[in-house]
Amino acid sequence: MAYRKYTFIVALVTFIILGDWIVGGFLEAGFYSEQSLENDRVVHSFSATEADLPVFGSSRALHHYNTELIQDSLNITSYNVGAGGQNIYYHNLLLKTVLSRYTPKTIILDLFNIDFEETVSTWNKERLAVLLPLSAEHKIIDSAFRTFDPNHKVKMFSHTYPFNSEIYRIVRNNFIPYHNSFNGFMPIGAENGLAESSQPVETKTSGSLDSSKVAEMESFINDCLNEGIDLKLIVSPSFFLYEKGDSYEQFISYLNNEFPVEIYSFQNDPFFVDHPELFKDANHLNAKGADVFTERVLSLIK
Repeated sequence: MAYRKYTFIVALVTFIILGDWIVGGFLEAGFYSEQSLENDRVVHSFSATEADLPVFGSSRALHHYNTELIQDSLNITSYNVGAGGQNIYYHNLLLKTVLSRYTPKTIILDLFNIDFEETVSTWNKERLAVLLPLSAEHKIIDSAFRTFDPNHKVKMFSHTYPFNSEIYRIVRNNFIPYHNSFNGFMPIGAENGLAESSQPVETKTSGSLDSSKVAEMESFINDCLNEGIDLKLIVSPSFFLYEKGDSYEQFISYLNNEFPVEIYSFQNDPFFVDHPELFKDANHLNAKGADVFTERVLSLIK
């Protein structure tokens, strides 16, 4: 009886392990399929893009830089790898993953206050959870997860674990894919802007600098400099009026003193704050505003 019980347990464990490997293998194959690499922005950004000029940053990067205009103007390839809700921790991991595959000629990094200010914990490394399925493929991401999740190494013994919450995404990418025809750029509010009578809000970003994020930013900049990449740091427009000496100004001043990089700030830019119809909301340009802004950026970096 004891022998049969032991045999059953061994068979059950073997079945579970084999099932985990087989199902995990299918999920991983679907996650990194040709269709996913082409149509899933995040998968493409980390595993496939070889654009001459990738655009990094948060949702402001994602919605503000028309990569088709960049390509046509500069006669190079460009892809928008911006990610909504993400900050410098994400951007730096993405850069290191990209550099393990190829070296871009130029990089634009759109700076947002969440990239250098202290924020609530849900806006820090916790946001990297979206990259869990990529940790199975990229050692750089896997190592990052191990620094803030002590159980990550054990969890990764399961081949299905990284993809547990990605089944819908895998099915969508392979059978009903969303085709982004704008090289990663996602315009918003094509027909809608703020009312013409809108007035910019006077504000001051009063958050303290986050030493961990500053270190990540320094790492990002140094990686670009060491690889000979032409890095452009840009603060894109918002419908706010910032007071002199705000955290943006302080951080930009610090970067200017420490690094030989080009920094362009469109804070308080009179053209944009006088044209509310170019904004979807106070932090984001609409599609028309993005085209206008991209042309302004191109006039500076050509």
